[in-house]
Amino acid sequence: MTGEKIYFIINPNSKSSLGARIWRRIHRDLKAEHYLPGREYDYFFTDAPGDASRIARILTDPDLFTDPESRLLLFVVGGDGTLNEVMNGIRMESRQHIMIGYIPAGSGNDFYRGAGGIEPGQVISVIRGFCGLQPMDYASMQVVGPVKSIRNFICYII
Repeated sequence: MTGEKIYFIINPNSKSSLGARIWRRIHRDLKAEHYLPGREYDYFFTDAPGDASRIARILTDPDLFTDPESRLLLFVVGGDGTLNEVMNGIRMESRQHIMIGYIPAGSGNDFYRGAGGIEPGQVISVIRGFCGLQPMDYASMQVVGPVKSIRNFICYII
């Protein structure tokens, strides 16, 4: 991957289809903006638990980043669970190339209330560079348990 790529992962079923309604607004705005030359975008809908992680894992495959200057802007439209899935699907080897834009569309939106995010009307500004994304720490934690009831797993925390 060279240059900049823009992707959206959308949970259309978040908060009684709020995710779908927000995406329709964003998509309409993106189609209306003809002044984003050279900036194409693609989008993916989730259908079931685990989809957002699988999509994020595919989009952040380190083999896609052939240019050290390449950048991926990944917008997440959904609730805290969708954001959590995306964060846990991102490949750590690609993290220096990735920026996440969180557009809250869940029932609780605890992450948004605590750390912030992007309003649907700000997406074009973020893409155009007029509105920056705030840096956040991103860490991984591995839990290893000797007991059969505790599985070994790694999770990522922002």
